[in-house]
Amino acid sequence: MAKITFCKIDGTESQIQCLYDMLNKRVHNISHSKNPSYEEHRDFVLNHPYRFWYIVVKDDLPIGTCYVMESNSVSAFLVDGEEEYLDGVIQFILSNHKPLEELKSLRPSHFYINVPTGNIDMKERLSKMGWVEIQTTFSLAEPYNISSE
Repeated sequence: MAKITFCKIDGTESQIQCLYDMLNKRVHNISHSKNPSYEEHRDFVLNHPYRFWYIVVKDDLPIGTCYVMESNSVSAFLVDGEEEYLDGVIQFILSNHKPLEELKSLRPSHFYINVPTGNIDMKERLSKMGWVEIQTTFSLAEPYNISSE
């Protein structure tokens, strides 16, 4: 397995374009159902709400992203075909960052990962790494296909 490295996001134009290209390759999403415009994306990158944010690189090519939020939520995205590197991404985060202190009813004392419902592969990989499923979340927001049955 090739070595992966991590490039901290500092908002350069090349990073913004790279992140936008990867965003458009995503199959599973949680935070949006329609991709933003390039300008919306650019504004988001320049004002991102993350504690730490990285591009995951293998052999000088970007293969994914990962970040840690103030809520102790962790995210890892790898483009199709690079899923085998998930363990390395998670290990990087755990080795280099610690969860923030618990805030009752606001932030747990541990890291957690939200996984899109349809991303069975990621659920299985996380389970094999020892992560435990703790919650299923439902949304009542457009434009998700909500029926009135």
